[in-house]
Amino acid sequence: MRLVSLLLLAAVAQAAPLILDARSWNLFDKVRVFGDSLSDDGSGAWTVSNFTWPADPHYFGHRFSNGKVYAEVLAGALRLPIDDHAVGGATVNDDVVQGYTGPASTIPSPSVLDQVAAFLKLPRGGSNDLTKSLVIIYGGANDAFFGLPNITAAEVVASVQVAVKRLKARGATHFLLPTLPPLGANYPFSTLVPSYSRPLAKFSADHRAALLALAESDPSIVVTDLFPLFQSIYKNPASYGFDAAVLNRSCLRGVYMEVAGSVTVCENPREYVWWDEYHPTKVASR
Repeated sequence: MRLVSLLLLAAVAQAAPLILDARSWNLFDKVRVFGDSLSDDGSGAWTVSNFTWPADPHYFGHRFSNGKVYAEVLAGALRLPIDDHAVGGATVNDDVVQGYTGPASTIPSPSVLDQVAAFLKLPRGGSNDLTKSLVIIYGGANDAFFGLPNITAAEVVASVQVAVKRLKARGATHFLLPTLPPLGANYPFSTLVPSYSRPLAKFSADHRAALLALAESDPSIVVTDLFPLFQSIYKNPASYGFDAAVLNRSCLRGVYMEVAGSVTVCENPREYVWWDEYHPTKVASR
């Protein structure tokens, strides 16, 4: 089951109908990623935390999951190298909301705009040329977690637009922007802090609407709409291979928020949507 990757491939096909034709693999030369822990390939938060987080051996290669993240799966499906700048805990713009990583969320994470700024300082051309890159920008969940009620989805997407403009000025022409899951309805965070359920739900719906509006105004942007996918999973989990009894539970427990030493892991992670309290399993990421 490759849920997220199928949607991403569909978005690529929408942007470039010949992408799945064997003669058209050269349309893109690289997948470049800016984002948070959902996109972190194990080199982001691990480096920012001075190689201390995530350290639990149940995290695959210091990723926030039990396998490769969706962006790596997509790059593999497209037979492209990946240049991943995402960092766990990142917000989109830390001038608006600072993001943090670490087991207690105390280590500042560079935002998406910080990641873009660092990339733009690299030498132009060569491996840093953007003209044939498929650029993924995925952020917003941490803005909600760290910023509500003092942040709006419109502000977050406005910062995403800034990132797009800065990368376009360097030559990027193909952008993929995924929507968030419906955070208030099905994200495990809402079960841990139920009072956040309604504002999280509104934020994720507003985030989706703002991204779709942005894409309508900019033909270089394609939105991969994960919001309805997760709604469908929660309505019909068995059809996706998930166990309805554990929809709002994580396979790996005790790494965040609980007492140290209480880490447990389930025996059947393929039946879980969530690996830990915040991040999907490798099955849900594919």
